[in-house]
Amino acid sequence: MKFSQIKILGFKSFAEEITVPIKNGLTGIVGPNGCGKSNVVEALRWCMGETSPKSMRGSGMEDIIFSGTQERPSRNNAEVTIFLENKEKKSPDALKDFEEIQVSRRIEKDKGSRYRINGKEVRARDVQTLFADMSTGAHSPSLVGQGRIDSLINAKPIDRRAVLEEAAGISGLHARRGEAEIRLRATEVNLKRLQDLIKQIKSQLSNLNKQAKEALKYKDIASEIRKNESILLYMKWKLAENVTEDTNLELQKIEAEINKLVSENKTASDKQNQSRADIAPLREEETKISAELQKLKMDVDNLDKEEIRTKETTKDLEMRFLQIEKDLQREQLLFTDTNSTLNKLIDEKNKIKTNREESAQKEKELSIKVKSMNSELEEEESTLSKLIEQHTTMIAKNNTAISLVSDMQVKINSLKGEIENKKIQIRNLESSIKGNENAHYKLADIEEMHKNALKNREDREAAEQILSKCESLKSTMYDNWQNEDKKAQNLQSQLNVLNTILNKVKSSQNLPNEYRNIFISIVNEETNEIGTNLANIQIRVNEALVSYEKAKNETKDAVTNVMDIRNQSQKIEEAILKFKEHGPEKVIQLASLKEAEDRLSREFEYTTKKLSEEEGKISPKEIIDSLEQDTAKKKEIINLLRKNLFSTTGDYESTKKEFFKFQERLTDIEIENNDWNKRQISAKSQIDELTGRREEIKEELSNIKEFPEKIINDRNKLREKIGATEYQKSEITSKLSTAENQLLEVENAFKEMNIKLANAREEKGRIEATLESNDERKKDIIYSAKEIVGCDPDALVNEINADVLENLPKQSEVEKNIEKMKRERDELGAVNLRADLETEDLESELKKMEEERIDLENAIQKLRKAIVDLNKEGRERLVKAFNTISSNFSEVFKKLFGGGKASLQLVDAEDPLEAGLEMMASPRGKKLQSMTLLSGGEKALTALSLIFAIFLTNPAPICILDECDAPLDESNVGRYCNLLQEITNKTGTRFIVVSHHSITMSRMDRLFGVTMAERGVSKIVAVDLQKAEQIGAIA
Repeated sequence: MKFSQIKILGFKSFAEEITVPIKNGLTGIVGPNGCGKSNVVEALRWCMGETSPKSMRGSGMEDIIFSGTQERPSRNNAEVTIFLENKEKKSPDALKDFEEIQVSRRIEKDKGSRYRINGKEVRARDVQTLFADMSTGAHSPSLVGQGRIDSLINAKPIDRRAVLEEAAGISGLHARRGEAEIRLRATEVNLKRLQDLIKQIKSQLSNLNKQAKEALKYKDIASEIRKNESILLYMKWKLAENVTEDTNLELQKIEAEINKLVSENKTASDKQNQSRADIAPLREEETKISAELQKLKMDVDNLDKEEIRTKETTKDLEMRFLQIEKDLQREQLLFTDTNSTLNKLIDEKNKIKTNREESAQKEKELSIKVKSMNSELEEEESTLSKLIEQHTTMIAKNNTAISLVSDMQVKINSLKGEIENKKIQIRNLESSIKGNENAHYKLADIEEMHKNALKNREDREAAEQILSKCESLKSTMYDNWQNEDKKAQNLQSQLNVLNTILNKVKSSQNLPNEYRNIFISIVNEETNEIGTNLANIQIRVNEALVSYEKAKNETKDAVTNVMDIRNQSQKIEEAILKFKEHGPEKVIQLASLKEAEDRLSREFEYTTKKLSEEEGKISPKEIIDSLEQDTAKKKEIINLLRKNLFSTTGDYESTKKEFFKFQERLTDIEIENNDWNKRQISAKSQIDELTGRREEIKEELSNIKEFPEKIINDRNKLREKIGATEYQKSEITSKLSTAENQLLEVENAFKEMNIKLANAREEKGRIEATLESNDERKKDIIYSAKEIVGCDPDALVNEINADVLENLPKQSEVEKNIEKMKRERDELGAVNLRADLETEDLESELKKMEEERIDLENAIQKLRKAIVDLNKEGRERLVKAFNTISSNFSEVFKKLFGGGKASLQLVDAEDPLEAGLEMMASPRGKKLQSMTLLSGGEKALTALSLIFAIFLTNPAPICILDECDAPLDESNVGRYCNLLQEITNKTGTRFIVVSHHSITMSRMDRLFGVTMAERGVSKIVAVDLQKAEQIGAIA
């Protein structure tokens, strides 16, 4: 299966849906920093099953959802889909019927992720397994992200071994071995714990045997207690039975009396009900007449209230009429005032406009003046800064020179003393030599020889110094020439690549004009900048070449001069050597002293000359004072300028505020004018409304004058009805009083009957309570009999001997015996009554533990053997993978470095499973050494060699390289691209290469540009470079 394309929607900066085809060969992704190139790579890894938010550069997995910009809202979900070609039907059995497989992952806020394969929801493990079967996945070595190379370079050998283990496929073996070791430790702990338990149980068995004897004695005492408690319970049960029989007789008597009273009570109740039935119609009729009378009185009251209300309404209408008249006059006056105010506002507005124009003109003049004064102040401050810097520099140089002069004066005085000592020694030796007539050499000859040697030495030193300067200048000129020429070649190469890309983009017919213009604009900017730099460098190359030729000629002349002087020096040295071999000792000593004197004299002259130079560097005090005066004057001028600027700025701000004040007043006048217009319209509306209301009130007053006469007539009629109704009510009230007296006598007789019945029932309740209390005692006896003896109270007879039943002791004596035996039982202390049963249980448990101990020992042996087998298998697979990767590493290294040799080594331990991985490299011209001793670019190439070596061991259908060429120069980038092309042709792997390098871009089969025209939103622009080349060739 092969990757064909990836579709992204809402992932990080990709707010809109984009599609990136993944075709055969090399696919490049380019764009400025921060535009979202790496987001494409991370989308691919995320869809393959990445579960760590940290590796996605986020604190939580929901951080990958597009978070919105100032112009765009945030999204609630993100989705990435990978399309896989399955034409060869190499997929798992469940997917073999599909020619294309779509693997998608979608995340929604607060809902988590969901995976789908061809639209069917699956588990994350299913997706991870699918890609693992293709030798790829979210953590595959073929996905080389940013920082992967640095992590390989900076990793310790022991950490670097993880790469080797991953390639060997023994990560699972490590996990199984770790799990086995954990189980082994747990089993050993369990065995130790089991042995402790066995020892503990044996100790418990010894104690249980002693407890069994005490339990036997305890049971005998308990049996005697049980017999006495049976006698006591039997006596209590017989007493309770007698109480129950007596209480039942009393209850029967009181129930007969209650039945008699209930019958008499029913008769009295029937009489009471009959009396109430007779009185009910009378009460109903009285209520009806009372209600009718009350209604008539309420009607009279309502008429009275209506009369009062009519008077009040008439008065209110008259008051409202007067108020409307006043309001009408007020609104008419307000309408007149509004017209007057509007005219005043118009006059004020015209006056303020004139003042505002004058203020604006004054503000403009002051603004120009402030800018001019600011410019003048800046120039003066710049001059002051230069004066202060000059003054400070001069004082610093003076201090340095004074210090040097002091040191040199001390040195000169010391040299004077040494020279005088040498002269005295020379004079003494010359006197001694003059007195010796047998000397083979005359003093004049020594003087001449010494002068010649001294002059030759000075000439040789001067010539060698000139030669050294010439050679240094020649080397510098040559290096400058070579560096500038190399820069020119690099820039020319970049310019050629950019021109090629530009031509391909211009000739592409499939590229939209919008994206073509973006690409052309970017490439043109780069081309212009590189062209300018190339022209400047070309001029410097020519100048460096001329300087180099001149330095070469000067060096040649200096070499000839030095050779001549050295020949003369050799002759003089031969003469001096001959003198030293054959001359007297004192003469040799004299020559040495003269030589030392000359050396000290030369040093004295040099130091004196340097002293004069340093004294000349000390600036006169007059110049320093002059600078201080100029600085002070300049500060006064600046202070005056600042003062004037402050004053002018104040005038400018006042004028500006005055202008804004006029502007604000004009705005207020507009608002006031609108308000007064609204008031005028409102006043007119109020006048019309009040006029209408006045006419309505006049009409209401004329209508309400007819009500009082009608009210008087209705009230007289109601009063006549009230008189007749009151007479009828008095007759019914007399009949009702007689009936109520009869009912009162019946109710009193009924109450006396109820009191007698309540007393009888209370007595019955007391008897029932006594019976219930006795029943509770019987229940307690039954419970105690079952609890202690294990039978009902009636069966206690069977538990007691016949002779005891015939002569039952007193209950108090039985209770004393029980108490005595309980004390004896308690004196035994805590007794384990189940000691014999527990002994049997412990012996059974001990037997099981012995069997478990044997099982654990067998399990430990098996686990140890399994760990040994896992280590053996892991070691064999690791060594095999190491040999394969080491061979690939050596070959890839040679291709990336264009030669040299390299190898992998297992270090720090003899066992490969515990050893670290070290990379040894030897670029051309260098010895074999650890990668950590190489330069930065060489380290990066070496790490890339290891990555590609691992990849070639188990090629994946896709490989992603995120800015892996960043630390490489042009020549290394070319070899890097050649290797990518070779691997593509060999394995068929489809590469996605993220890069900023122009050479890498030019070697891609197709390019995708990631742009961020809208801040925070990434877009994709595609260019097929192969198709562009074909179109260009046809054109």
